[in-house]
Amino acid sequence: MKHKTDNVLVDSNHRKPRTRHAISVIAVDDRPLTLSGIDSTLAQERDMKLVGKITRPEDALVEIDKLRPDVVLIKLRMSPIGALDMIGTLRQRETKTRPVILAGRMTHDEFMRAMQLDVHGVFSMAMPAPLLARCVRVVHAGEEFIDRDVWRRTFQVLARRPVEDRASISPLLTSRERTVAELALSGMGNNQIAHKLSISEGTVKLHLHRVYAKLKVSGRAALGKFVKDNNPV
Repeated sequence: MKHKTDNVLVDSNHRKPRTRHAISVIAVDDRPLTLSGIDSTLAQERDMKLVGKITRPEDALVEIDKLRPDVVLIKLRMSPIGALDMIGTLRQRETKTRPVILAGRMTHDEFMRAMQLDVHGVFSMAMPAPLLARCVRVVHAGEEFIDRDVWRRTFQVLARRPVEDRASISPLLTSRERTVAELALSGMGNNQIAHKLSISEGTVKLHLHRVYAKLKVSGRAALGKFVKDNNPV
């Protein structure tokens, strides 16, 4: 169930998920003091363990491949490689590690690229520290932890852009989400989409749920209207 907590859009319930094993986490940040804060925060949680603290972003991909954490927390902007490029590489490698971006402020283009990379977690460093553990749990569960204000501001910017600069559905969607949405609008049912894409019907429903959430629409009819309004003939 989707709800609002401390101005954060969260797709989860309030209860901590029961896990047999601790959620393994790596933190990548070029500020040692921030890493110490993350370590102190997560050390208080019985269901997760910080297995790596990395200050050199160029070492992060090697450590992620070696340790294979459930979740990796990555500072947005670092040199020589920042969170978005790092996540792009992880997506190419099809790793099961789920990324969370640690950001002070994100530009609209950075946020859109994060959504295209299918990032489920964006944690604002202005949020209370205890929310970090919740962010990790939500993202580990395959759900979203996103600041609502970031969504709102980005959509306002998109709405002001010329129509020709917008994608056929939205630049905030991943390629798979766009494919599922386009097939849904073509008249296919969930089972037909699942068969065509060789995925489960449950996965189709999950993709459509994320599409509706990102575009702030309530179903296929509203999705069709969104596309028509944003892509007039």
